Amino acid sequence: MKKLFYSSLFSLVFVFLSSTLSAQTPVASVLPQNPCAGDSVTITISNGGIPNNGFFIQLWAFGDGSFNQWYNPIGHVYTLPGLYSGYAVIYDSVSGMDTIPFSVFVGSICPGVDIISGTVYDDQNNNGSQDPGEMPMAYRQVRLNPGPNYTTTNSMGEYAFVVNAGTYTVDLVPPLYYSITQPVSGNYSVVTAGGSSNFTLLIKNDETVW
Repeated sequence: MKKLFYSSLFSLVFVFLSSTLSAQTPVASVLPQNPCAGDSVTITISNGGIPNNGFFIQLWAFGDGSFNQWYNPIGHVYTLPGLYSGYAVIYDSVSGMDTIPFSVFVGSICPGVDIISGTVYDDQNNNGSQDPGEMPMAYRQVRLNPGPNYTTTNSMGEYAFVVNAGTYTVDLVPPLYYSITQPVSGNYSVVTAGGSSNFTLLIKNDETVW
């Protein structure tokens, strides 16, 4: 009789602890807590202090127009100062889909780090300048030399490179049927010595629609 009682009690305690743990809401943590632009920031989603405890990550949105999948913890580099509001989409078999928010404040550019950044626009009228109504172009490849090093514009058409002091050229790798309208020379040349440089790249669609 005692064995049955203790066995039942153990089962009740186990069910209570399991349900309490599964009922906890996963939370995000960010390290370092006060990063500078150019730092590698580590973001972790955990449940009861344990990453991936009963759930998995489906999508990361970092708040700067960049996205990723699956990894937890995950590293990300913010290339410009600012307050970023991001989120992770998670899934577990009990609650289904959930969104876990996080915020990252990047106060300044890291000492000794240079940022080369800008935006790619669709130059619809081919005049070499960004006019009202001409939209930024997402997921376009931008190249930095020497290297070459490549990055892809985010959902807002923005790109950025974290570099050491030196001399660089920046240009766009135009997709099929597109050509560069700004800069006229095809690339920007920049000498970095601390701080940030910003360059707008414009491309136009050369394809003829019949």
